[in-house]
Amino acid sequence: MKRIPAYVVAFALSLSALAESALVSWKAEVEEGTKHQAAGRWNEAERSYLSALSAARSLQPQPLPLVLLEKLSSFYMLRRQFPRAVEYLKQAIEVRASSADAQSDSELITDLNTIGGAYSSLGQTTEAINTQRRALALLGNTSEHTVNGSLTHFILGMAHEREERLAEAEKDYQHALSILSRAGARDDLTFVRISTALSSLYMDLYRLDEAHQLLRRAVAVLQKPQTRETVSFVLCLDIWAELLLREGKYTAAEEAWKSALSVQSPATAMSRLQVKSHLAEFHISMAEYKRAEVELREIANAWRDAGLKEDLLYARILTDLGVVRMQLRDYSGASELLERAERMEESQPEGLFRAHVLSIQGVLFHSRKQWAEAEDRFRGACEIRRRLLGANPLVAESMRSHALVLRKLKRNAEAKELEQQAKAILRHQEPQQRMASYTVDVRTLRQQR
Repeated sequence: MKRIPAYVVAFALSLSALAESALVSWKAEVEEGTKHQAAGRWNEAERSYLSALSAARSLQPQPLPLVLLEKLSSFYMLRRQFPRAVEYLKQAIEVRASSADAQSDSELITDLNTIGGAYSSLGQTTEAINTQRRALALLGNTSEHTVNGSLTHFILGMAHEREERLAEAEKDYQHALSILSRAGARDDLTFVRISTALSSLYMDLYRLDEAHQLLRRAVAVLQKPQTRETVSFVLCLDIWAELLLREGKYTAAEEAWKSALSVQSPATAMSRLQVKSHLAEFHISMAEYKRAEVELREIANAWRDAGLKEDLLYARILTDLGVVRMQLRDYSGASELLERAERMEESQPEGLFRAHVLSIQGVLFHSRKQWAEAEDRFRGACEIRRRLLGANPLVAESMRSHALVLRKLKRNAEAKELEQQAKAILRHQEPQQRMASYTVDVRTLRQQR
């Protein structure tokens, strides 16, 4: 046998040693990153995970370790940095798809669900729907009686809702709950997540009784101690508080928001910022404009520091700041903030948030007596809401605002027709919906408390 030169053996051994060192290195960095993440030290956690990624790449041509890819994707999902989460989830899915065992299929479905949620959040709904169809194909007949099947239909609902296909989204959410009720294993947090999403949709449609009934069940589930320090707990209480506010239960709503903000888990940090923004909106409704502005600017800074200036929730914060500036009669500042929010929203499907921004801009132009510009914005908001919601109190509110400006422009016949349509919509409301649409002097209410 031909002798292998000593230097070749030495070189091979040195490569093995380097590979072993790299293996130990990336695992140690992942453990360190996990500790930092659990303590809410996000920058340190990210540095550790990226250092682990660099060490693992030195092992190529071996594929990147799944545990590392999923740590990275989970980290970026929690931080709402969805493009980066998608990047690592794609790699994890590719690695899992190359394996041919039942365990890999189950974990592949979980990854497909997660990436579908990320795509939905990014507004990339075609990709979201395609990944869930792939998950359903893998699930086969089990899709109708397993938690994974329920989650897949839930994420399809998220994608359809993002496309403003509200009727399809409602069917998806309802089907997801139906599957979950038939699943052998009980999954309380999945029930809460789906119920929260469906209740939020019902609130958009002013079906407050249905939202209330569903959320009461979800809130009851959340009384278990093990559910408290979770994102599901925070988001469910946030929607519950919004519903209580719609029902005129101001004290209970404020208490629900404060309860959501009392959660300490670092994993809920971004969700709590969302809750804080809704609490700030509550303070706007209470005419506590200075307080709301301070809160909103703190949230905007935190959102910006997390690299989320393109996130639609950031656009909503800018819109709320525009409302505050308008109430404080800083019309120039309000206009600039609303224009920034509108530019951020332009790439998204024409939906309820755009109608909201247009409506606020209409109020701004109305305040400045720029009737033509106000009419254009109110008409746009009214058309979007009518197309998406049909005979809805929010549509009636838009019609009334539009009619007011039409009268300023001496277009009285058009104004009268809109007013009559708005009356017809409101006449057929349920009593609870009618109550929620009234204007309340919340400043007086606040003083009485």
